[in-house]
Amino acid sequence: MKALVAACLFEPDRVSTLELATLFRMAAEGQHIVLPEPLQDPSFLGWSEQQNPSMRDEITFAIDQSLELESRHPPTRQIRIDRVDAPKWETTPVLPLAVALGFLQQPLVLLVENQWHDAAFLRCLADRFQRKELRKNEERGWLRFDHGGGLTEMLQTLEQRKGEPLFRRRTWFLFDSDALAPARPSKDSRRLRHKCEQLNIAHHQLKRRAAENYLPPAALERTAKDAQGRRKARAFRRMTLEQRSHFNMKRGLRGDEKRVERESRASGQEQEAAAAHAALFSGLDEADRTSLLPGFGSDLSKLFSSAEALHNHGWFWDDSSIDEIHPVIERLLGDR
Repeated sequence: MKALVAACLFEPDRVSTLELATLFRMAAEGQHIVLPEPLQDPSFLGWSEQQNPSMRDEITFAIDQSLELESRHPPTRQIRIDRVDAPKWETTPVLPLAVALGFLQQPLVLLVENQWHDAAFLRCLADRFQRKELRKNEERGWLRFDHGGGLTEMLQTLEQRKGEPLFRRRTWFLFDSDALAPARPSKDSRRLRHKCEQLNIAHHQLKRRAAENYLPPAALERTAKDAQGRRKARAFRRMTLEQRSHFNMKRGLRGDEKRVERESRASGQEQEAAAAHAALFSGLDEADRTSLLPGFGSDLSKLFSSAEALHNHGWFWDDSSIDEIHPVIERLLGDR
């Protein structure tokens, strides 16, 4: 999160040095980007020069740290700290200093379907530096993964809390597309994305059907428990990337039959998705289709936190998954 501090807060007759010191300490620790506006404002420079040597050094370090952090993780969101009587929760909030401090001390909450498995999912797909940053932010309490449940539960949470300014600006939604075919997210996933856009809430809708669709064939082959599991994993590898990205990982082709039948009788986008799903998987080899009728089971997401995944991050670099997820992690680190 980027915080711009108005020049009037450094004027000698109105300054609150203790609160400003707390603000710049956050920047020195790497929690937020804190910069005076403008950067070389005479009031700020004069206030800084009046501090004791230790405090001056910390302020200088905080500015340098902020500029470096901004270059590494450009934030998409910011606040302005100014001399106002009450918070103005606009697109760019304008907050009094005391309110801003309370706001910035709150962790960024990443609302996900499952806080344990989805946190492991992001770590697996992160590069080495991103993984280190994610862990550091979690350990320091700056970033928190919260259990959001499925798409329906996330929608309910959003509806219940949409009037809370802090929730809307310190919550990040990450959710499945639940797409039967490329660019065909389910109705609930579309509703959640639309609501996030409408309320200007940070979010990312996965391009693939679910987090489990980012598991590479190598992981499934390595962890197969028997001959049937290995046949299924090899059949999964032989599918195209688009098929693997929209396969029902937990319940298999059989698990989609009722949904596809129901949506084929619907209209609009649901009917189109059902038709696209049928076309997507129509060319499967019959032996592979038979192997893929059942899925890989409800515990599949545990693979993201398995010893095999933790020691084989290269598995996740074999297809386009990192092209999607790395920028998501950068946005998340910039916004926190």
